Amino acid sequence: MIAKVDDKAIGCVQIAISKPVGRVEMLGIRSDITNTTRAKVVKMLLLVARQTLLKAGVLYASAMIPFELKSYKKLLKRRGGRNFGAGNIFIWEL
Repeated sequence: MIAKVDDKAIGCVQIAISKPVGRVEMLGIRSDITNTTRAKVVKMLLLVARQTLLKAGVLYASAMIPFELKSYKKLLKRRGGRNFGAGNIFIWEL
């Protein structure tokens, strides 16, 4: 999902639809925008991601938040998210 202003991409988020738990990942926001615009873009992307998952019948959404993004973690908590634990995410080549 991409957020645009004046036909320029300024933010994006990846949504993985799966049941019962979907994923909202890879939030990216351009660094050259104001904090106010950044907050609005993050809010909009998360709301649209939520609506997309709800429409698909997903019951829960999960996300991995890097330790460095404390403000994003706080935002998700304010929006009803619960910290489900801490750890690392691993990937492997198939």
